[in-house]
Amino acid sequence: MQVMQRDGTGQLRKKTVTTDDLERSRREMRTLMLERDLLSAALTKVYEAENEGKITREEREMIAKRYSTQIRDMESKLRDKELVVEVGELESLRDELLTLFREKIQNIESRLDQAKDRLPALMQQEGKATEPAVPAARAKSATSVAAAQSGQSEDLERAVERKAPKRDDTEGERRVRAIRDEVMDALERLEQIDSRKENEGA
Repeated sequence: MQVMQRDGTGQLRKKTVTTDDLERSRREMRTLMLERDLLSAALTKVYEAENEGKITREEREMIAKRYSTQIRDMESKLRDKELVVEVGELESLRDELLTLFREKIQNIESRLDQAKDRLPALMQQEGKATEPAVPAARAKSATSVAAAQSGQSEDLERAVERKAPKRDDTEGERRVRAIRDEVMDALERLEQIDSRKENEGA
């Protein structure tokens, strides 16, 4: 049965497993796993009792058959609950990813529009900026002075480069990296669900 629920953005989406169903199935899974482990431990005790001569083989087979049937029932119920939990987790992760992408894309579009609004003025300003004309004689003199000082200036530049701290990332680069980290974190959670499912099926 599918129901309509609102995601983080308020948009209605079809949900096969509601949040209440997911939490209830998780609790029931824990209970079923505990009961299965108790039955498995009891079954082990039955075999130990036979080895110690406390019960006969026929008695062990009768008791073990009853415990084995109950364990199979528990495992069948557990698989059903695991399927409900898997669907619920994947639907929640899907909605979370869609919300995350939508918010980040809106943020990028907003910043892009603001940057584009400022760009024409910058282009116009750069077009007006021209290099001042330099007389030939003065240019030649400046070239001679520059050549004479080239060795000193290169040494100075290298010294400054060695001592200058590394350039920090810009605010834009930090924001892009934060967006990428959030997306990768969400994808990693999806891989964990897949890995857990593969381990359970093994």
